[in-house]
Amino acid sequence: MAGDSPGLETIEGPRVHDIGVGGVVTIAVEADDVRIQGVDGTEVRVVAPADGIGIATEAQAGRFSVRTVRHVGTDATGYVGLRIGRRAFGFPLGFRVSGTIEIEVPRDASVEVGSAAGDVTVRDVGGGAVIRTASGDVSIKGAAGRVAVSVASGNVTVIGAQPVSLDVHSVAGDVRARAPRFDRVAIETISGDA
Repeated sequence: MAGDSPGLETIEGPRVHDIGVGGVVTIAVEADDVRIQGVDGTEVRVVAPADGIGIATEAQAGRFSVRTVRHVGTDATGYVGLRIGRRAFGFPLGFRVSGTIEIEVPRDASVEVGSAAGDVTVRDVGGGAVIRTASGDVSIKGAAGRVAVSVASGNVTVIGAQPVSLDVHSVAGDVRARAPRFDRVAIETISGDA
């Protein structure tokens, strides 16, 4: 609830939504990892962050959207220094520990993920996936249907459980794909193995 954490608000919006058969789930994040798991049923469920801090959701018929309004990880600070006798030399540093957005979606849903930085993992989703990320690895297992991945920097792994139509564009990173059958394959990489 709002006020549970000083300076932070829980963003309103449903955490569970029935999108029906063949719905679409869209996720937009800045610097967080995304994990999507296909489950039985027709409901989408935001599993993490458990407190809902940092995310906003929107539900419509056949569609569910999740976006971050601030980083869901933690900010940490430290000091790196050296002491010689009575003299100390050093500097403060700050860094961000990546947070994770975890979402359960119906197995027949299609997912669309846009990420500036962070790894994207999709498991057992058969309605297709469109993933765009500037920096981070993409792993899709148990895929079916159309799979399109655009990544500037990161490795891409696609393992299909059923026939897959694959379209991958990568600037830097390796691309690995396996499926019982590929209906279409288009892989473009500038620096990396396919």
